[in-house]
Amino acid sequence: MSTRVHRVTGWDRPSQIMLEGLLVAVMLLAIVFGAVTLITLFTDREVAVPVALTEQPLGSASGATLATTEGELTLTEATTGQVLLVAAPLVLGTAVVTGAAYCLLLVVRSLRTGTPFHRRNARRLMTAALIVLFGGVVAGMADTVGTMALAMDGQELLGDGSPLVASASLPLAFVGIGLLLLCLAEFFRRGTQLAEDVEGLV
Repeated sequence: MSTRVHRVTGWDRPSQIMLEGLLVAVMLLAIVFGAVTLITLFTDREVAVPVALTEQPLGSASGATLATTEGELTLTEATTGQVLLVAAPLVLGTAVVTGAAYCLLLVVRSLRTGTPFHRRNARRLMTAALIVLFGGVVAGMADTVGTMALAMDGQELLGDGSPLVASASLPLAFVGIGLLLLCLAEFFRRGTQLAEDVEGLV
């Protein structure tokens, strides 16, 4: 049984190489950055996390008051547990970026044969979307829990007069990216169905 190949026009080899190279670079940078950061964390035993503060007046003038409710907590000589709280979201985030970029790389490589609308590409995009959504949620929750735990450690170290507030926010950027990939996966799935229907009519 012969296989019909649909060539994609307007796509040249330099563009293909550049896009594949960009995705490979993203994966390598994520891995290298994650590894270097982990080594630095466990070597220096110093962690820094953003924290919320009770309102701190910094200065005032006639008709104006300068205050802050944000700051950065730095723990020197951090324990292994404290370092792991910072390292966990970093490792998870690196895995999410690498996994999603690899799925996209497989999709881009299919352009070499001129057949982007294929069921396997729809599955790859769906996999990338799920990695970003669920992996991002887990990484975000790990970051939130770690930030709150470290802020509580800071409160204990600074004593009763500490301005630190044990709170953290859940990053939502991964939700938008995951939904975008889900839309793209559905687009490829419908494109595949359309291509198969048209091929059956020929």
